[in-house]
Formats: sequence, structure tokens, C-alpha cells
Amino acid sequence: MMPVSVIRNLLSVLIWIGLAGLAPGATLQVLETPDVTVLYDSSAASGAPEIPGLYREVRGELGETLGLRLSYRPAVLLTEGAGRDRSPGETFHFVAYARPAEGLVVLLLHRMRAASLPLSPVLKHELCHLILHDAMEHGNLPRWLDEGVAQWVSGGISEMAAPRRPYFLPGAVLTGRDVPLDRLDPFFRGQERDIRYAYEKSRSVVEFLVKENGSENLSSLLREMARGETVSEAFRSVYGMSLEDFENLWRRHMKGFTGWLFYLSRYLYEFLFFLGAVAAFVGFLRYRRKIKAWREREDLEEEEDDETFG
Repeated sequence: MMPVSVIRNLLSVLIWIGLAGLAPGATLQVLETPDVTVLYDSSAASGAPEIPGLYREVRGELGETLGLRLSYRPAVLLTEGAGRDRSPGETFHFVAYARPAEGLVVLLLHRMRAASLPLSPVLKHELCHLILHDAMEHGNLPRWLDEGVAQWVSGGISEMAAPRRPYFLPGAVLTGRDVPLDRLDPFFRGQERDIRYAYEKSRSVVEFLVKENGSENLSSLLREMARGETVSEAFRSVYGMSLEDFENLWRRHMKGFTGWLFYLSRYLYEFLFFLGAVAAFVGFLRYRRKIKAWREREDLEEEEDDETFG
């Protein structure tokens, strides 16, 4: 049976979906399985049968990776949603979202296809949000950790479809404009630049944490937080250092050779274009000097000829 919370809050969810393109009079179909309830409109009917099997697969992977299990049967809503993709002036849009309080994941299929995003990692990202919020009922899950872990487990996939460039994080760190983790949460609700920067930093911090300390320790951190510890307390318990000290390590990593290499690699085309422009300018100056030298030599030879026949 569908969770009562899903039924109770479905109307508010559908209002949001209507803004994304679901027709107000659309009829939702329901596919119930022992593991997940799939809601879909007629435009997304072909994708509904795939969800239960895919859900079981990503749920198992997340359980092994995070060491956490979802305590209820969630609902997944599929819709093509052919409406407005983004706000005026924005270059990104959201392709999916999770509502942990309602146990609901919403997948906007046409946006996923437009961004060439496969279904499995997007579902894994959103299901990760449900699992983390379900485990941490004490309100102690910071947004940066929530989004960072969800991006890490899904191979870097986020809810956003955005151009690959520009990357805001390397420039912010290398120029001293990086925002500390304990002040990052409001940036997820800011302007486009703020949102993309917050997602970039969240992913980078968690990936560095796993690279330096392993995924087992990250799982231990999450379990400590599930017992009620704050992220700072859990961090010290698991890693033997403060979160601030770890963030300073991450910042030094970003400012080192690896950070500069990352920065240059992400702007490789711009960098090569700049080098090409410099090379062309230097070549032009050398050409001008050669022309000038040739003209001076011609003038000198003409003067010598005039003196010879004068």
C-alpha cells in the first residue's frame, strides 16, 4: 500500500509538477510493487515498467556503499513534463528532485533525455537523498553533505543539467573567495552561479574525503550521524580531526599542483586559444620586425647605389 505521507502530500507535489509541464487534468496511473510505488502520466507509461527492477538494483548498491537502508517503500513519479525548462537568463535546469518528507522521487524524463542523462544514476542520486534523510531524523544533515554524497554515489550526477563550463569552484578557491562549508547551505538557494558553485564544492569535498580516507570511513560518518551526532562531532569521532581542519586540507589540495591542473584542464580550450593568440601576436611582431629590417636594408642599398653612381 502507498505510504500515507505520499498520499497526503501528493496534491502539493502535483502543483509543482504542473509548473514543470504536467497538464492540470492529467491522470496518474499507479504501478504498485512490494518495493516501490510508481506513479506516471500517459506520456511516461513506457518507462514505468523499468522502474521497479532499476529501483531494487540501485537500492542494493546504495545499501552496500552507505551502510544505510530505507525504512519505508518510496514512490517514484515519472513525467515527460514538456513545459518551461528554465528561468529567463539561466543556463541550467533541474531534471529530477526528491521530497524526503513525502518519500517521493520525481523524474522529468524529457529533461533527462535532453541532457543525455541515463536513468539509473539519476534515480540513484535521488534515492540517496531519501535514504540519508530517513536515517538522520535529527535534522543534523547539512546540505553540502547531502548533495556531495548523492553526487559521489551516482558518479558525479546531480539534479542539474548544466553546461560543462564554466566551473566556479577552482577559481573561487585559488583566488581566496571560497565559502566555508558551515556557511554553504544558503548558496543552494541562491542565483545560478551560487547554486552551481555549491554543487561543485559539495562533490569535490566528498570525493576528496573518500579518496583520502576510503568509503568505509564515510559510511561510518553517516552511521554516527544517524545515531544523532552532528557532522562536526561525527567527523572528529571517525577521522580524528575537526571538519575545519579537513576543509583546510582540501583547500590546500585544491591550491596545489593538482588543483591548478584541474583548473587548467577544465579550461583547456580557453587556455589553448589564449596560447594560440599569444603565439599569433608574437609571430606578427616578428614578421613586422623582419619587414622593417628588410626595408631598412633596401633603403641602405639604394643609398649605396646612389653614392656609387653619383
